[in-house]
Amino acid sequence: MTAPVVDRDPRWLRWAADVITVLIAAWALRILPGGELAPGNDITGHLQRSSFGLREVFGSGRFDAWYPSSMLGYQLFLFYGPGLTILIGLAHVVTFGLVSDAGALELVLVVAYVATPFATARLARGLGLQPIAAMAAGVLSLAAGSTRGGGIDGTFATGLAAQQVAMPLVVLALAMIVERVNRASTSNSRRGPLPLAFTVSALALTHPLSLLVLAMFIPVVLLAVWIQGTVDRRGWRVLFVAAVWTVGLSAWWWLPATVHSDLRGPVTSFTLPGVWEHIELLITGERGWRGIAGPIATLGVVSAVADAIVHRDRRVLSLALIPVSAFVLLHLAHGILGIDNDVGRQLPNRGLVFVAVLAAPAVAVNLEDWLSTTPERLRRRLPAVATSVALFAIIAAVTFRSVTTLEIGPVDRYRPIDDLQAAARILADDVPDSARFAWIDGGTNDLGVPEPQRWLAWKADRSSTTPFGPEYAPGSGTVSVASNGPPDEAVEPWIDDVRLLGATHIVTGNDEKAALLHGNERLRPLLESDSLSLWRIESRPDRPTGTLALTGRSQIVGYDLDTYDVMVERDSDGPVEFALGYSPSWHATVDGETVDVGRSIHGRVEIELGSGDHDVTLRFRESAAGPAGRAITGISVLAAAGWWIQRRRRTRSEPVAETGSKSPATARR
Repeated sequence: MTAPVVDRDPRWLRWAADVITVLIAAWALRILPGGELAPGNDITGHLQRSSFGLREVFGSGRFDAWYPSSMLGYQLFLFYGPGLTILIGLAHVVTFGLVSDAGALELVLVVAYVATPFATARLARGLGLQPIAAMAAGVLSLAAGSTRGGGIDGTFATGLAAQQVAMPLVVLALAMIVERVNRASTSNSRRGPLPLAFTVSALALTHPLSLLVLAMFIPVVLLAVWIQGTVDRRGWRVLFVAAVWTVGLSAWWWLPATVHSDLRGPVTSFTLPGVWEHIELLITGERGWRGIAGPIATLGVVSAVADAIVHRDRRVLSLALIPVSAFVLLHLAHGILGIDNDVGRQLPNRGLVFVAVLAAPAVAVNLEDWLSTTPERLRRRLPAVATSVALFAIIAAVTFRSVTTLEIGPVDRYRPIDDLQAAARILADDVPDSARFAWIDGGTNDLGVPEPQRWLAWKADRSSTTPFGPEYAPGSGTVSVASNGPPDEAVEPWIDDVRLLGATHIVTGNDEKAALLHGNERLRPLLESDSLSLWRIESRPDRPTGTLALTGRSQIVGYDLDTYDVMVERDSDGPVEFALGYSPSWHATVDGETVDVGRSIHGRVEIELGSGDHDVTLRFRESAAGPAGRAITGISVLAAAGWWIQRRRRTRSEPVAETGSKSPATARR
């Protein structure tokens, strides 16, 4: 194996670069202190989901469960795995439980953002860059961001928490792959298969869409190593073993997610700009890159391509082609999957921030080469260390200027107003555990938080009919009747529709819709102010609240997590829909006898009932795929631990070479 290039940068310089990188990251995150929770539209949705997972699932000795708190409910970890929830739990552990769930999530997001430049630097070193050039690439990655996925914008404007955690994992996985196949890598990291397998498994359990992005970009970085002509064929075996370990370690998520098809609501997606518009957004620093990093990074990549062609420099060309190839691949996937395909739109939108990160090594190596070509007379006065300092200073200045342009909004924007906090207390006390509340969208007053309906559901610890974008569930389309509010001339039917969805309360900050409901004899006002209105739906013998069946008359008489006991009265035989998202894991008994559970045309639970009164019990029992997947993961973890221990023992027992090396690793080098 060809020995890697000897590092020419002193250790103090590398430490200084690390410190400056952290300081720039801290400055970029200056918006966080002062608010009750981190900003971002989806933040409270992730908080509600993770709080439920920690308390009701992991805290009860379970690994998965029915999640009733959003829409008509769904299996908690079937679509997104438990990665983010586990990290929030670990944040509680390392802080000895002193931080709240909101504080723990914020800590996880801060660590993920700060980790990104170090993962990027490791990728750059894997591709052969010297330490300071690699760290310059790393610090530039702090300026990568998009409201449609990753970075400061995606995390604290849109609230894409899971993708922010996935960002350093994707880059780190690419770095590990390159290290294992590139004999010119300047990284000193270990090259066994297990660290790579654990990294990719963590990615699968946290953000499956980023796992697809990783799979698309692996050929891109491998192509770069091939262009450099430094492929180490022995690395292919390590990659194969790592892939096998990954399949076993991530079985917890992929096995039940693959076997079941009950979570088939629409995938949340952004509209996708055209290719040229996407390029323009990149160049101008509006998406992918932030601020002046956009035009400068674009110029750096274009300059690298030109310089590589003119000087026939395969290394520079390989690095410059990485972001270009990645951008093309993302849009080709959109074309292949179809312009109306949600995943096809998601890949370019969510993947653009990774394109920006992958461009950082090309910018750094291009600037490094440019600085090294200074005239000989000047170079005598500019030693190699000064060149490294200049390289890092230029890119750090660009990054710092870029992150200062971020304008999420004032911190006060993320403090709920008093009326909203009062509404949360009322809902917590007044909504039964088995029921939901409905929120009317549109024309919302400024209530101090983005997406106040999600904040209410999280703070009150009560279920809501409100959709949580990342995870649309079966039957989710039918809950839009609640969020749209009553039509002008059909208020009574609308109240019945909301009641039949299991809602006992209605909340809105929409003045126009509130005016239609004020004074209605079926609603009891619990809070009325200039900014917010809250009512309880009054129960009648012929129209009870706390119902679950959409046909006939029903009443929930017993409830526990994963179990509903419902009394249903029917005037005739026929199917009865329940306001629960369908899953094959639902099982039902009617008057003590087991019956089949079907899926209605609306994606809800449906069973056949005869006329008369019936005692219906609905139980959610996770299918065998979940325990089987976790068993495979558990066995894989034990096998990996045993394999690693055995390998360490074998390595330590190897004789030291006669060259005088102090360790087998040194002897092999």
